[in-house]
Amino acid sequence: MPILTGYGGVENPNWVVFHSFEPGVASFGLDGVITALGLHLFGPDFIGRTQDAAQRCELILQVLREHRLLWIWDNFESVRELPGPTGATPALDAAEQQRMRDFLHAVARDGQSGVILTSRTPEDWLGDVRRLELGGLTTGEAAEMAEDVLRPYPTGRTRRNERAFAELMEWLGGHPLSLRLLLPQLERMSAGDLLAVLKGNTRTLPAGFVGEGRLASLGASLKYSLDHVVPDERERALALALFEGVVDEDVLASFAEADGVPARFAQVTKDVWSALLKRLTGIGVLTELGGGMYGLHPALPAYLMAEWRQLTGEGFVAEHVAAEHALLAAYAMFGDWLLRQIRSGAAETAFALLDRQRRTMGRLLGLALTQRRYREAQALMEPLNEFWDVRGLRQEAHGWVDRCRAALEDKKSTPPDLAGEVGAFWLFATGREAKRALKAGELDLAHRTYDAIRQKLEISDGPDQQPRLAVIYHNLGAVAQDRGDLATAEQWSRKALEIFEALGDRPSLASSYHQLGMVAQDRGDLATAEQWSRKALEIFEALGDRPSLASSYHQLGMVAQDRGDLAAAEQWSRKALEIFEALGNRPGLARSYSKRKTKCQI
Repeated sequence: MPILTGYGGVENPNWVVFHSFEPGVASFGLDGVITALGLHLFGPDFIGRTQDAAQRCELILQVLREHRLLWIWDNFESVRELPGPTGATPALDAAEQQRMRDFLHAVARDGQSGVILTSRTPEDWLGDVRRLELGGLTTGEAAEMAEDVLRPYPTGRTRRNERAFAELMEWLGGHPLSLRLLLPQLERMSAGDLLAVLKGNTRTLPAGFVGEGRLASLGASLKYSLDHVVPDERERALALALFEGVVDEDVLASFAEADGVPARFAQVTKDVWSALLKRLTGIGVLTELGGGMYGLHPALPAYLMAEWRQLTGEGFVAEHVAAEHALLAAYAMFGDWLLRQIRSGAAETAFALLDRQRRTMGRLLGLALTQRRYREAQALMEPLNEFWDVRGLRQEAHGWVDRCRAALEDKKSTPPDLAGEVGAFWLFATGREAKRALKAGELDLAHRTYDAIRQKLEISDGPDQQPRLAVIYHNLGAVAQDRGDLATAEQWSRKALEIFEALGDRPSLASSYHQLGMVAQDRGDLATAEQWSRKALEIFEALGDRPSLASSYHQLGMVAQDRGDLAAAEQWSRKALEIFEALGNRPGLARSYSKRKTKCQI
C-alpha cells in the first residue's frame, strides 16, 4: 500500500511522501503514474474532474507546485535502460520517454515538491539532474540495522556472539536488502553456515533465495539484472562466484590463461572481461572501485554458484575444482607482482590492492595449504605478510603461521627438509613469525626460532643455503642488539654482510648497513652510525623501496637527535612520517609519534 492514502489540503510544512511501488514506472507510462497519484490524492473524482490526460498532468503539476510532496518512483531502469527481459514490460517509446523527461524537469523547475527515482542505471538520457550513488551502510549503521532486524529473533540475536558473525557482516558489506532478508536466517542456521551458503559452498540455498518465499525479492532482483546479459557473457560471469567481495579484471585475464582452466573461461582477454564487468556494473550487480576492481553484490556469488551447478550438473565438481586451481595460479602470479611493487616504489598501490582482495587471497591460501601447493602458498603469503605487518595485524599473521606449521611439520613438530618448495615455505613462515616476535620485544622466542633455523641450515646443503644463512645471521644480530649485547650483534651482522657482499644482494646489503648503523648508534659512535645509515639510504632510494626508506629516515632522525641537531632530527622524522602515513603503517606511525627513541628494524 502507498504511504499517502488521501489528500485534503496539506498544511504541514514537512514532506508528504507517496511511494510508487512495483511493478515499476514503465508498466504504467506517464499517464498511468499520474493517474495512480491522482486517485490517491483526490479519490475516484480525479478522472471525472478532468477531460483528458493533459488536464490530469497539469492538475498534478499544480499540486506539486503548491505543496511539499516527495514522490518516489521505484525501478525506473525499466523505463528505458533495462526493460523487462521477457518483453512483459517493454521500454517506453521515444515519444513517451520525452514526455516523461519533460514532466520531471517541470517538477524540478517549478514546484516545491521533489521526485526521487530509484534505478540500477545512471539514466543519462534524463540530462542534468542530480544523481547520488548509494553505497552500503557504514559498519556502525550496519550493526544498528542488524540489531533492529534481529530483534524479533531470539536465537538469531545469540548468533551475534559467534566468531563467524563478524565475517558474515563484512561479507554483507552494509547492503540493506541483504541485511534485512538474510539475517533472519540466523534463527535457523549458524552464522558460519549462512556464510558458507553465501559463498556458494553448499548445495542448498536459504528458502526462496532463487524462487519463492521471504527471500524471493533478493533472488528476483539478481535474476532481473542478469536476464539482461547475453548467454555468452552470463556463462563467463559464473567465474565471479570464485571471488570474495572484490573481483579484479587483471586477475581474471591471468585466470583465463592458466593451465586447466574450464573451457567456458579459457582465453578470454582482459578487454572482454573488462567489458563484462562494466556491463554488470551498469545493471547494478557490481560496483566499480577503480583500478580494474569491482565490488560484488553480497548475494551474487551464491546465486551464480547455484546457476553454475544447474548448468553443469554432475560435471560441476570437476569443473569447479579446475577453476579454483586456475584462480590459485592466477593469484600466485598476482602475489609475486604485489611483492615486487612493495619493494620497488609502489607499496601504497600494492597495499590498497591487498586491502581490497585479501579475503579471496586468504581463501586461496587455505586451498594451497590443503592441496600442498606450497610455491603458490608462499607467493600469496609473502605480500599478505607485508600487509599484516604494516597494519599491525599480528594475530591474523600468527594464525596463518600456525596453519602453515601444522601442514608442514610432522606430529612431533619436526621441521621438513629445507630443500625444495616445502623447506623454503617453512623457512619463510617461521622466519617472519620470529621477526614479529623480535619487533614485539619477545626476544627469547625470536632467538630460539632463529637459532633453531641456523643450526638446521648450517648442516644442510644446497644453492640457497648461503643467502638463507645470511638472513638468519642478520636477524640474530638484531636480537643481540635488542638484548644489549652489541659485540655479538656486530659479529652476526658482519657475518651476514660478508655473504650479502659476495652475492651482490643490494637490498639485503642495505638492510645490513641499516642494522650496523643502529648498533653503532647504541655504542655512541654517531659518526659511524650516520655513515652506515646513509649507505643504506642510498640503496633504498635507488631501489624505490619506500617502506625501508621510511625506516632509514627514522634512523637518521634518531642519530640527529642524539647529536643534539633537533632541526635535522625533525626533518628526517617528518620524511619518515609522510611515508608511514601513505602506507598506513601503524607500527611505523606509532614509532614516529612517540617522543621516545624507538628503533625501526627492516
